[in-house]
Amino acid sequence: MNKCLILFGMKAVALSGDRKGQFLEPMGFQCYAKILFYSFKAKGVLFRWESDFWKKGEFHGVMIQLWDDIRKVDPLFGTGRNQAHFDEDADEKVRQAIVSGKLDPWNNSYFVF
Repeated sequence: MNKCLILFGMKAVALSGDRKGQFLEPMGFQCYAKILFYSFKAKGVLFRWESDFWKKGEFHGVMIQLWDDIRKVDPLFGTGRNQAHFDEDADEKVRQAIVSGKLDPWNNSYFVF
């Protein structure tokens, strides 16, 4: 199973978007690996992703080396660069919108409770 996962890891690339054709970042790869193991379970394969392969073994060593090599070229690889970020000023922006009249949640609500 380790050899199969190594092959899967070396071939797993993004099929669309800005990163099309590039290796999946670690979190994306882990998501696809969990889906793969979910389909294995239905076929009677008793391995589990979290307990048998993630963060240990030959497969993990190969993937860590691959990801380290990619980071030498792309330092942002695996850092979550495209994740949503919390807007620290959100409360103040909402308060200003209410004060200015652009937002009137008591009279012009789009939500039905």
